[in-house]
Amino acid sequence: MKSQWILIPLLSATLLGSPLRAQEPGSDALMQHYHAYQSALAAGDPAEAEQQVAQAYRIALETLGPEHDNTINLAFNWGNSLLALERKDEAHSAFEAALTSLEAVDGNEALTLLDPLVGQARASEDDKEAITLLERAIEIADEQGTSLQRAAAQVAGFDRLSHSLSGQRKAWRWMDQALETYRAELPENALERVKAEFKMGQIEMARGRKKTAIQHFGTVVEAFSDLSFDYPYELAAHARLVELYEAVGKRDLATPHCQAIGNMVPWSDAQEQTPLVRIAPDYPIAAARRRLEGHVVVEFTIDEQGFVQDPEVKESEGHKAFAKETLKALKQWRYAPKFDQGKPVPARTSVEMKFALE
Repeated sequence: MKSQWILIPLLSATLLGSPLRAQEPGSDALMQHYHAYQSALAAGDPAEAEQQVAQAYRIALETLGPEHDNTINLAFNWGNSLLALERKDEAHSAFEAALTSLEAVDGNEALTLLDPLVGQARASEDDKEAITLLERAIEIADEQGTSLQRAAAQVAGFDRLSHSLSGQRKAWRWMDQALETYRAELPENALERVKAEFKMGQIEMARGRKKTAIQHFGTVVEAFSDLSFDYPYELAAHARLVELYEAVGKRDLATPHCQAIGNMVPWSDAQEQTPLVRIAPDYPIAAARRRLEGHVVVEFTIDEQGFVQDPEVKESEGHKAFAKETLKALKQWRYAPKFDQGKPVPARTSVEMKFALE
């Protein structure tokens, strides 16, 4: 029997996704736009969704006032729609409106503030402001909420600050603490716990701790092993493990992950296979000194383990050493093998390696 994901409510859960109440002044027009917003979301049309929720919010603001539940919910949903369109300044204002109204209604320490605080941090272009907002959300969750709500706020903080020079260390620490909480309180197949394991694997890769990263990504792969469907984190975890095992010189341990990726990918005869590990060839010193540029086209077989076999130079221009360096680099490449009827099979492909001086 295949296992199922366990989904855990996160953050406030009282604001995000709350239904609007009908039977209010102007509710007919408001609900018409709100339902159109929901339909656009379901259809994958973010631009239409933003237009509809914006109209609904304006009607609610005019007829119900800024502190009504419907108005607050619509401000928050409008902020998310604007974020989906990368309109961060407008999203920041929408989340701020929701936050200000909630503070007036529920106070400055209410759990309902968590979602707009995180939303405003996501929309902010200022890392210092984002850190302040996220720290406030984490503090509220810690004092008024549950450990899982605190962990969810910490993960949101990691997502916002993981690439920030000023906030990266803090983001890594939050992620470490969140994973500790998830391990203590969630079952192994809880999706939020698995996502946290994956993100910690990314952190350990960035720190250069390859062995620890392998453990995290291995945990992710194990969590997916009994599922009857594929998930993006599963594919990504296998790809990271290929990269890591290649980096530590354990190419045989990378093989099952190459094959797992190949088995997950829908194949067509016309598609080009993309390398999981791609090592750039060295630029020959003799060619660089003479300012020579060129390219090499090589045809080769990707075997059942994802290794490059039987490379054959089809075209080479610029310098004779270009072909030599290309073949040397290709020996270190790894691919996901092609699958046919559930089994890995050899497949012929080709690449063009360009040599250009900056």
